[in-house]
Amino acid sequence: DEINHFFESDKFQWSANPKFGFSLFGTSFMRLYGLTNQRTGPMKGLLSPQAVANLEQEMWRVARTNSKLSEGQREVWDMEGSDNHHLSSKSCDLLAAQFLRHIPVYSSQTYDDGSTLAQQYEARRSYFLKWFDARAKRGQFVEAGSPSYQGDSINALFNIPDFAEDPILRIKAEMYLDLAYAVIAEETLLTTRGGPKSRVKVGHQYDGGMSDRGYDVLFDAPGRSYEPLGVGAHSTSSYYPPPAVAKLAQDTSERGTYSFTTRWPGPAPAR
Repeated sequence: DEINHFFESDKFQWSANPKFGFSLFGTSFMRLYGLTNQRTGPMKGLLSPQAVANLEQEMWRVARTNSKLSEGQREVWDMEGSDNHHLSSKSCDLLAAQFLRHIPVYSSQTYDDGSTLAQQYEARRSYFLKWFDARAKRGQFVEAGSPSYQGDSINALFNIPDFAEDPILRIKAEMYLDLAYAVIAEETLLTTRGGPKSRVKVGHQYDGGMSDRGYDVLFDAPGRSYEPLGVGAHSTSSYYPPPAVAKLAQDTSERGTYSFTTRWPGPAPAR
C-alpha cells in the first residue's frame, strides 16, 4: 500500500538526465513496469491501476522529450558518454516505444522531434539487433571489467531478454549475456577478476575494484563478501547462464588450467 501510494502520487518522477535522457536509475523503473504492468507483466496486480498509469505517464514524459529518431538510426559504435549511460538510456528508449505504442492514449502521439512510437520502436529494435552482433564480434564492453560501470551496463541489458517483444532480439540478448558471464567466469580465479579493465577504481566502494558485483548473486562466489548493489535485475530475471558457464564460475578448483585471449572492444583495421 505504501509503495502504491508513492507511485500514485505526484511525488514520483521518472528520473532523467539532461544529456542522456533515461538515466541509470530509470532502468529500475522500467523493470518494475515490465514486471508488474497489467497488460504484459508476469507479476500483474502488485501495483494499482493508478500507479501503473502514472508510470506510463512519466515514461512518456521522458521519452517524448529525449528520444530522437536520428539518434536511434546511428551506427552502433557512435554514442555519447560511456557504455553504462548509453545502454541504460537506449534500452529504455526501446522499451518505452515498445510498451507505449500499444496503449491507446499514447499510440497516436508524437515525440518532440515529430517521430511516432512505431517509428521509434523499429529504429531501436533494428539498432539493438545490430548492436549485439557488433559487440559480440569485436569486444563486449568499453568499461571492461569495471565492477560498477560494467555492472550498470549489464543491469540495463537484463531488461531486453526479459521484456522485448521481438523473439530474435530476446535470443540475441540472452546469448550476449551468456558470453558476458562466460568471460567473467573465465577471468575469475577465487572471485578476483583478471583480464583487461577500464574505469576500475581500486579501493572504491565496490569490492576493492577487482570483482564483479553480480557474480556473487548468480554464482554464490566463494571466498568473498559483496554489497548487493545494482543487482535487482539479476534477482527478478528469468535469465540464468548456461550450466557450463555456471560450473566454470563456481568450481574454481576443478576447472583446470587453460589460456584465453581477451581483446579491447572496437572495430579493427582490415589486414
